[in-house]
Amino acid sequence: MLRPFKPLVVCLALCGAVAVTAGAPPAHAAAKKKKAKGPKEAKLSAACDDDDGEACGSLAEMLLDAPSVAEKSARRAVALLERGCDLKDSTSCARLARELERGVWMKKEPARMAELAGKGCNLGDVTSCVVLGVAYLNGNGVERSFEKAVPHLKHACKEDDAGDATRWAS
Repeated sequence: MLRPFKPLVVCLALCGAVAVTAGAPPAHAAAKKKKAKGPKEAKLSAACDDDDGEACGSLAEMLLDAPSVAEKSARRAVALLERGCDLKDSTSCARLARELERGVWMKKEPARMAELAGKGCNLGDVTSCVVLGVAYLNGNGVERSFEKAVPHLKHACKEDDAGDATRWAS
């Protein structure tokens, strides 16, 4: 049986040494403020209904990042992420891939996770490229291939997102 690659080691080798604590939240996570329900949610909902994929993704983020997420809200958020991704919002594809990988609000589906990460990467989301690269390193939903992983991880380095690459890889 093949041992999994050490994604953090691979990312550090590709991107250079980066001071990152394993499992650290993204730097922008602390800057997020609690979002109130009300007019903003209504505005995003209306924009999503008008085929604005980014609005669908933002509304889903608002629902999933709430202090206590009800199952009904989570199901709605997943549906919004799917709609946002279908409308070519790369961030929606990335978050949906992450939710499929985590398996908290929906069943884990590694193959679909990799597919969505690939779609997000093709749409320009660097985090999606990292997720896809790590999936290739570990054979999670795709065939295990160091050669296929490297271009996706290098892309994150090139986009000056080495910290993101190493966070996802750890």
